[in-house]
Amino acid sequence: MRERAVQRHDRLLSLVRQRGSARVTDLADQLGVSPVTVRRDVEALTGKGLLDRVHGAVSWPRRRDRAADGRAPAAEGPVLGLLAPSATYYFADVIRGAHEAAARAGARLVLRISDYRPEEDPARAEGLLSAGAEGLLVAPGWRGPGDPAEYGGWVAELPVPVVLLERSVPPGSPLAGLDRVCSDHGHGVLLALRHLIARGHAAPLLVARADSPTALAVREGYDAALRALGVPRPRPAIGSVPAELDPAGFERAVRELRAVVASGEATAALVHNDVDAIQMVQRLAELGVRVPRDLALVAYDDEVAALADTPLTAVAPPKREVGRQAAGLLMHRLRERAGGGGGGAAGGGEPGGEGLGGPGPRRHLTLLPTLRVRASCGAGSGTGAGSGTEAGSGTEAGSGTEAGAGSGTGAGAGEGT
Repeated sequence: MRERAVQRHDRLLSLVRQRGSARVTDLADQLGVSPVTVRRDVEALTGKGLLDRVHGAVSWPRRRDRAADGRAPAAEGPVLGLLAPSATYYFADVIRGAHEAAARAGARLVLRISDYRPEEDPARAEGLLSAGAEGLLVAPGWRGPGDPAEYGGWVAELPVPVVLLERSVPPGSPLAGLDRVCSDHGHGVLLALRHLIARGHAAPLLVARADSPTALAVREGYDAALRALGVPRPRPAIGSVPAELDPAGFERAVRELRAVVASGEATAALVHNDVDAIQMVQRLAELGVRVPRDLALVAYDDEVAALADTPLTAVAPPKREVGRQAAGLLMHRLRERAGGGGGGAAGGGEPGGEGLGGPGPRRHLTLLPTLRVRASCGAGSGTGAGSGTEAGSGTEAGSGTEAGAGSGTGAGAGEGT
């Protein structure tokens, strides 16, 4: 498969960073491309200030004490690197939040995308370091439960401060001692189930994927929520798959859900994610099952749930706030490293004081999702259930706030898949 330009740029930057300087012809040999291609790459990278050009060679840029006119240069803020599995759907808001917090702190954010290929994460991180990143926000492109062990060891060996984003790791993992900021998906699932049960439904079904950390956390949270509510599990979760990738598998999931509703076994369901939920509602209608008349439904992610024909009640993880808090925490670590102590702001209020006398303790910051109530939960036959639509689009009373923090662990269309 042909190497993409961004991958070649990462390798080129890494070679120059390791050597300090290199001739264009040597770089062409190392990269296995023509000197013309390397010269074009060098032109692009020097134009961005990532390399210096000197007499047929390139060198790693050095910060100079004085500008060309003899005056002190303008202060340069730190560069933060962000490695994300996607720049769309779920992670788009995480990236926006991190960018906002970095800009407020006078820092520059540099982004690399892994496309959910965890084997390529180390090279992407190296590219960020080569681009000058002094600290990294890392959301590895993990999909399955074994990926942290198989593809995660490199994160603990990074030579700069690191904050994990929307990723939890098992106790005892080499990554367990890293800073991390996560959404508490288990709490989000509990909000959804409690809301449906309060409207008179028996234990809601779970329809969910199993191909991302969020999907796995939703599945785990479902079992924990049923135990907390003292409700027996109605049946195993219905496994969902992307309709565009596996139409037959998606149709099987829809028909299984239809059969359960038609038999009277269930009147409510939690569906992960928004895209699957919208497509399922459309297909169920074609099969004679109407939301909310026959089935009360809550989606998970709240990316596009409000845009469905029948606006979907949805659990909304605090994605943008995760990015803000993570960038703020990383800035705090960089100040500690520079001897500046604590203070500053993690999206508006970083606790200070720990920097006095040395680095503060590592933090596992857990933010609570909210439930946004819309029209898709009006079905049901028990007490508290109605046949109309639910009012409003605000959050459910008693749900956690997006800025809520704790010390516990947190955890296609993007990440929501």
